[in-house]
Amino acid sequence: MKLVTIAFLLASSPAALAAQLIPPPLDLPVSGQVTQSNIHRTICKLGWTKLVRPSYSYTHRMKLQKLRQKGLSQASISRFELDHLIPLDLGGDPYSTNNLALEPWAEARRKDVVEYCLTSAVCAGSVRLTAAQRAIWEDWRRAGRLCRR
Repeated sequence: MKLVTIAFLLASSPAALAAQLIPPPLDLPVSGQVTQSNIHRTICKLGWTKLVRPSYSYTHRMKLQKLRQKGLSQASISRFELDHLIPLDLGGDPYSTNNLALEPWAEARRKDVVEYCLTSAVCAGSVRLTAAQRAIWEDWRRAGRLCRR
């Protein structure tokens, strides 16, 4: 059995080999409320993000905390959006500090386009929820490629 596995790995392409040797991240900051089987009752339903979005007091407190962590003063607060790295409309965890980051406004606007595109693709069934979550988590700039498949 081991010999067959080793022979298969040796015959695989470098990309296939890497995919087999590096397990996918299991600790993505996603909401347990959203799954592939319920997307039409959750993220694809109009108004979903309003139901799960954290309060202003929470996000403001987190934004100040992230500014301090970066060594920035409170005077810098208006230069950044507090972004959900995996957006709420893709089932990102609303409260996980691992899912929150400061993002310059210009970049936030560009990322919003990718988020909308991915959410539309997930809701249309052309991209699986977990694929969109993983792609935007790893590199939102490249994640938009999923929309152009």
